Amino acid sequence: MTLAPAPTRWEAVAEFTVHGEPIPKSRPRAKAGQQPYTPKRVVIGERNVRGAFELAYPDWQPIPRDVRLRVDVTFYRSTRHGVDVDNLLKLVTDALNRVAFADDEQISNIHAYRVYGAGADARTEVRISRAV
Repeated sequence: MTLAPAPTRWEAVAEFTVHGEPIPKSRPRAKAGQQPYTPKRVVIGERNVRGAFELAYPDWQPIPRDVRLRVDVTFYRSTRHGVDVDNLLKLVTDALNRVAFADDEQISNIHAYRVYGAGADARTEVRISRAV
């Protein structure tokens, strides 16, 4: 099996900001004898990401499955409360799945940054780029 070389150039196709404290994706929870459920704060966090994207790009059609993508995300948090950057990123990519792109499997390059001390200006800045 031969691996194709990674693309060297990327073209930004979407940029948007989600205002408010970045929320990490957590595992589904389960109570004894009940089906697993997604915590409410995760559902709201994903809804906020999708809403910010759809507000910025109301007529957007998901990027086709055969297009390789790069996602750059900067999380501006108000506190240093221990949150893994990969869990923050997972919420964003899951929220945009089938909305911004056909499948998050298309993402071949990710850059994620966590910045503390944003205070009242806590937010998530997202840029989606396609390989050219």
